[in-house]
Amino acid sequence: MHLPVLNDLRKFRYSSMFLGLIFNLVIIFLFALSITLIYSLLLLNIDVKKFEFGILRSMGLSKKGLIALILT
Repeated sequence: MHLPVLNDLRKFRYSSMFLGLIFNLVIIFLFALSITLIYSLLLLNIDVKKFEFGILRSMGLSKKGLIALILT
């Protein structure tokens, strides 16, 4: 049985594997970038909250009041 389409596709098998590899590398890079971005945003949010709690403490809020504020 002679399949001319299959013979023509064999020419492109390495290029399709190369494109698949490049696509996988791009996905891995974007995944790592998104994880780094989420981590930096969470770290920034924690720093802002620490600063806000420090301001509240310097304005005279007691530790019990701060704990009640965090719990609510």
